[in-house]
Amino acid sequence: MLQRTMKSIGLRDVELLGAPADGITQAGYWTMPLAWEARSARLEIVEPIVAEKFRVLADYASVPASLGMWSGPTPRQGLVAEVIEAKEVTDSQDWKGKIVLTRENPAGLKWLLVRKGAAGAINGFTENPDLQDDRQWINAWGDRGWGFTKGNTPLPCFSIARRLAEVLREGQARIEYSRPDTASGALGFAAGFRQPARVDRRDGKHTCSLDWAANAAAKVCRPAQSIRTGCSPDSARVGTSRLAAR
Repeated sequence: MLQRTMKSIGLRDVELLGAPADGITQAGYWTMPLAWEARSARLEIVEPIVAEKFRVLADYASVPASLGMWSGPTPRQGLVAEVIEAKEVTDSQDWKGKIVLTRENPAGLKWLLVRKGAAGAINGFTENPDLQDDRQWINAWGDRGWGFTKGNTPLPCFSIARRLAEVLREGQARIEYSRPDTASGALGFAAGFRQPARVDRRDGKHTCSLDWAANAAAKVCRPAQSIRTGCSPDSARVGTSRLAAR
């Protein structure tokens, strides 16, 4: 649709190019993260015995946002481990082989979880604490930043409702991760268009940023170089997809 629309407004030599989600390939200066599609994932309390309504803490089939983006898989038989809540001073805690419950977004602790040998993470944080049944989706899980690239650690990560997090905090519990079944997939990326038109040269190619919003209705002369744009569902938040379609 995007290619057809661009041609209909007079653009020529419009190509659709793909970038493999392999964690290595770069588009401009952007390293494409690895990508896979989760099919199932479940988090539940096995010890101590709790009321049935509290037993299942997260189920991807029921609430997809309960599984963190780039959550790693467990062994085929699943994973059972003790839960420990992260303290403000984490150096005094032993996280090795344990599932860490956090009061802040665990994405910022991913590097530490890996370094201390944690078995996984449970997010108990939410931006709106008044929503007791709300789950904060975790959409960053790289070892050194947002994207999960090649060489990063595939650590399981769930997000649970604030009400359920309090149940865990009342006492120690043992949690079972059901294995997230995964399949390889593709990942798109959003390109932002900003002013000024800064041009960078790399490997004989140019990348530049353009202010589409300000010039969407203006007529532009044919550029000396080809223009490549990247649009994905995530672009909807900044309006890039809608603008490109227009």
